Amino acid sequence: MITLARRRAVQARERKSPALIDHVGDEVAAALTLTGRGGSRVVELAGNLARLEGTLAALAEGVIDWPRAMVIADELSVLDDADARAAEAAVLSRAGGLTTGALRAALRRAVEAVDPAAAGRRRRAARKEAGVQIWPEASGNSCLAGRELPPAEAVAADSRLTAQARWLKERGAQGTIGQLRQAVFSALLGGRPVDSLLPGPADSGRDRPGPGRPAPDRPAGGGPAAGGPATGAPPAGGVGTGGSAGGAPAGGGVGTCGPPGPPGWTAITGTVNLIMPLAAWEGRSDAPGEVPGFGTADAGTCRDLARSLAASPQARWCVTITDGDGRAVAHACARQGPGPPGAPLSAGWLAGQRLQILESGTCGHGRQASGYVPPRSLRHLVTTRRRTCGFPGCRRPAVRCDVDHTIPYDQGGRTCECNLAPLCRWHHQAKQAPGWHLDQPRPGVLTWTLPHGRRYTTTPDPYPV
Repeated sequence: MITLARRRAVQARERKSPALIDHVGDEVAAALTLTGRGGSRVVELAGNLARLEGTLAALAEGVIDWPRAMVIADELSVLDDADARAAEAAVLSRAGGLTTGALRAALRRAVEAVDPAAAGRRRRAARKEAGVQIWPEASGNSCLAGRELPPAEAVAADSRLTAQARWLKERGAQGTIGQLRQAVFSALLGGRPVDSLLPGPADSGRDRPGPGRPAPDRPAGGGPAAGGPATGAPPAGGVGTGGSAGGAPAGGGVGTCGPPGPPGWTAITGTVNLIMPLAAWEGRSDAPGEVPGFGTADAGTCRDLARSLAASPQARWCVTITDGDGRAVAHACARQGPGPPGAPLSAGWLAGQRLQILESGTCGHGRQASGYVPPRSLRHLVTTRRRTCGFPGCRRPAVRCDVDHTIPYDQGGRTCECNLAPLCRWHHQAKQAPGWHLDQPRPGVLTWTLPHGRRYTTTPDPYPV
């Protein structure tokens, strides 16, 4: 592939005919019986991998597999050769132990570290391919998707779909949240009002247009059944984080979320959680942040979201202090925000917050609750400490998980930081299956023993710093 592309590039220059290089993908497609897009994809991957000797060597040695190699090639394609190799070196040694989702997130952080402007260049270039596409699913159904949307707009739209789906479910609409989201999506694009999906008095025994009444299936991505209670969800709010200097919590981070809308469905806007480093909030850094459920977001996208969220008087603000490795060590929630994004933090805002030190070693049980259901403040701390499901490789955001007692409450387990952890509904049920066992040797550290006898330990993901 690379030899062919280089040969056509030389010929294109000699003959002053750019079309020769533009249609290399079509040559490959014809030879390999691929679509034009498939042929171009093969050529693109070959070119991106050719300059990553470390990735090629790891692939040949079986340290990584082909899906991980493709992720590395894709994520580093935005960098020049030298920066691509630097980012590759920062991640490759642990790539074999990461899921493709976790690997993608790690690579995006590495790209931001070597070239903070790279994400913006990639996004602007891809916007030229923006559009809405339709294609048949393997099941015989169809998919309709908006591609290359501005991230802040996509996050807001996704949040609105969820809020409207929950509004319908609270009023008796049948189906999971995922099915109701699809029904809202179809109704809005089809010109029908969302409240047309509500069941009427005469609809109790028959179907009506909309989400239908299917039985719950296993959710995509290993998550909980959509629409099931997320007992671990904290109050509406986001968590932000920043690094510390010399072991002292010299900086924190900020986060916020938009409020749910008023009761009428037309006003529902949804809830958005945003996590970003304090330095990026103030404009002193271009370090990326996160939007749970969406993934890593570059500093520009985070600021776009933050500006809209900061305008809401109902937004909730949080600050999390981290250690040098990005692990949460303390947390506080504030009634007011730190000021507009891009402006220096007011001197007294961080100092005025009442920080709670998170348990990390031997637990003192200072925040233990007496009953089974953890109070909202305790749930919030548990999902601040660990931002995703505690099963290896699961990326379900903690705010959409159950907060599970590691030792069951009815077997003497405490309702305390040292015995609580977010588990998505699917892995919560797996933990209860015969032959499965879960331990929490230290607060936030989970050790799984599976029926085949192997053990896997997970620790909370570090915050962006």
